[in-house]
Amino acid sequence: MEITENIAAHAEKMFLKFGIKSISMDDISRNLGISKKTLYQHVPNKKELVRVVLDRKFEEHAQQIKTVQLEAQDPVEEILLSARMVIEMLVQMSPSVVYDLQKYYHELWHILASRRHETIYEVLFENLKEGKKRGIYRDDIDIDLIASLYVQMSTFMFDQKAIDAPRARKIKLYYEFVKYHIRGIATQSGHDLLNQYEYFWHE
Repeated sequence: MEITENIAAHAEKMFLKFGIKSISMDDISRNLGISKKTLYQHVPNKKELVRVVLDRKFEEHAQQIKTVQLEAQDPVEEILLSARMVIEMLVQMSPSVVYDLQKYYHELWHILASRRHETIYEVLFENLKEGKKRGIYRDDIDIDLIASLYVQMSTFMFDQKAIDAPRARKIKLYYEFVKYHIRGIATQSGHDLLNQYEYFWHE
């Protein structure tokens, strides 16, 4: 298991930097300093390696989300911290990664997208409940509807045009999306918190 984890960690770095399609199992074995035979003893094929990498990345993000939930002082800060995490991931990812997943590993992409949507919905649902409870979000919002809408709207960052955009453009796109969301559901107290946390995007 430890060796497989090491293989997945190296493969992830290569995929994020160069894309998935352009990296072969030969490239990965050379990068690790092991024979191709040894590589295949731990990972039967490239598709399975991609699956292991995606599972690993998903679990990593799940842990980061839990950390954000514990560290955030209020629901607005939680959303901003989570958004920063997403932006950091998008900035370090090669534009071809999403394209390669969608074209060559469609089944895995579909599974990942479903898991991602489910996680975002659950996290945001709790965020909205807490925000209403604290008077940060309006009392008249439909939590289920807003959480579902947020999930659908957040997928725009994985559209090819957004993925291909320059770093500064990606940050601005997501920032504007987050502000749009918060300002649409927040009370004056929530708006004040959003203004207070502006430094998130200027550090």
